[in-house]
Amino acid sequence: MGEQELHMMSEEKVKDEQSALVMVKKHQVLEQALEDYAQTIHQLANSSRLMVNSKHPESERIALRQAQVDKLYAGLKNLAEERRGKLQERLRLTQLKREVDDLEQWIVEREEFARDTSTIGQERVDAVNAQADELIESGHPENASVAEWKDGLNEACADLLELIDTRTQMLDASYELHCFHQDAREALGLIQEKKETLAGAELGQDLNTVQHLLRQHTAYEHDVQALSGQVTQVQDDAARLQKAYTGEKADDIHRHKRAVTEAWEGLQSATQTRRLLLLDTVEKFRFFRDLMLWMDGINLQIQSHDSPRDVSSAGLVIANHQDIKSEIETRVDNFTACNEMGRNLINNNHYASDEI
Repeated sequence: MGEQELHMMSEEKVKDEQSALVMVKKHQVLEQALEDYAQTIHQLANSSRLMVNSKHPESERIALRQAQVDKLYAGLKNLAEERRGKLQERLRLTQLKREVDDLEQWIVEREEFARDTSTIGQERVDAVNAQADELIESGHPENASVAEWKDGLNEACADLLELIDTRTQMLDASYELHCFHQDAREALGLIQEKKETLAGAELGQDLNTVQHLLRQHTAYEHDVQALSGQVTQVQDDAARLQKAYTGEKADDIHRHKRAVTEAWEGLQSATQTRRLLLLDTVEKFRFFRDLMLWMDGINLQIQSHDSPRDVSSAGLVIANHQDIKSEIETRVDNFTACNEMGRNLINNNHYASDEI
């Protein structure tokens, strides 16, 4: 199972759709093998339980090993599920890349056709026109027919070039719309990926940990801010394209823009909420830390004193208690400041108000 765990955690490069599909199929085989192994794990658990119940001399070690096996198997299942999701995402990405490449090649071929028609085709038309002009200038008896043929050819050529120009404009617009959709989906995916990393993020159990998490969150905020350029580009492109389209295409552009904008606003809100929670947690630990540690120390001093056995020892105990009392009195201002801080945190609706 250790080898399988290493395999699950490895990151293999995906070159194209075919290699991604192969990796998905291999993983399906691996997951099936993992499912088939469940019966072995179950039988092993039953055997361990019987040995422990029969008071086997190695019962404690057997129970520990069984717990380790169960934990490792459960971890493998989780890793397998996570890896399956990643492989499926990579497969979809390579499929999208293939579609984009096919479409781009299709557009390039049409553009090349348009260029050939407008250059080579025009050269042939010019050559025919020159021949027609020579016949007309030489007084050819069929001058009228030649002139008619020439006019017809030039009119057909003009119609063809206009059609090509219109088609080229349509292709350019279609390509631009396709790029917008692709950019919007990419931006939305990146935003969702960033937001998912915030789900279930811990707040830390002590001040040092929370401060470390706060530094990590600052770096995370910089990464989030780096996405603003892509979001702005999608919004600007959408505003421009909506002026060029009507009906369903305009509505679709608006939907993509709204999805990206709402996701971006949601990510910014979640990021800010996370920062405020971390800052509140820092305040909470600062509120508790120093004074609580001191009070714990005082309690230990009080509890550590033995009962006096005679007048002399009783005097020492009294003197020690008097010292403790004096120390407590010197910290009255600390207690007052602590209480004031606690009230402020509660009044500011701190998430841990009950604990405070």
